[in-house]
Amino acid sequence: MHSELSILIRAPRTEIFRTAANLERWPEFLPHYIRNHFTSGSAYDGIVDMSCHRPPWVLKWTSQFRADPEKFELHFHHLRPTTRGMIVIWTMEETPGGVEVKITHDFTLKWPLIGALVANWIIGRYLIDSVATRTLRHLKQTVESRTK
Repeated sequence: MHSELSILIRAPRTEIFRTAANLERWPEFLPHYIRNHFTSGSAYDGIVDMSCHRPPWVLKWTSQFRADPEKFELHFHHLRPTTRGMIVIWTMEETPGGVEVKITHDFTLKWPLIGALVANWIIGRYLIDSVATRTLRHLKQTVESRTK
């Protein structure tokens, strides 16, 4: 499963990165996020337990997280449970009119026979794309409202 979602944000790239990289504060401006908590490492490089609402469920996972302030990128490697092995990369590229923030998910579910179907349709479209779309939309609202 490969997914790319993006949004144009009209704000300084440094402000977008600073806001997006502060995972423990996500629940303050991303209403679907419940809690992000680092269990080891530091705020820019560590293991983080994450949880969010995707009605009717609460989704929970653990990721190795690394923020790269020089490249304006966020990197997640899912460690557990169902999405173990998923790679998520956020990029922030300056473009005419703002900054394009893109979230890319790459995931292969190694279940015989139904793995690709579950990864693409249930995990990909129903869960990941839904959560990532809301995340980008609320990030845009938050950062743009601060920089007006």
